Amino acid sequence: MGNVCDDPIGRLLEEDGREILDGMPPDGWCAITYKDGCLAFVTAIDTDVPEVRERLRRSMDRWLSDPDNPVPLDVLRIRADLVYTYGDGVWRLRENAY
Repeated sequence: MGNVCDDPIGRLLEEDGREILDGMPPDGWCAITYKDGCLAFVTAIDTDVPEVRERLRRSMDRWLSDPDNPVPLDVLRIRADLVYTYGDGVWRLRENAY
């Protein structure tokens, strides 16, 4: 855990005080983070399409069910967060987006 990120999304997450988990996040997710007992799956896919959201949820569930993935022992809650930009190059974070 605790990667140092050279990309703008990674920097945003680390500036928010999140620990970025090692390893590959599941399809559709750009990172998995941990902070204050919360495991957050982070995506840049901003959609209201139910089928896309369901696909994201299923990939998250598959990742969580794999015992080889690095889930911290003290996780109290799990959520899906969104990173987005308005085209100005500034990335923002919306917690619990899905």
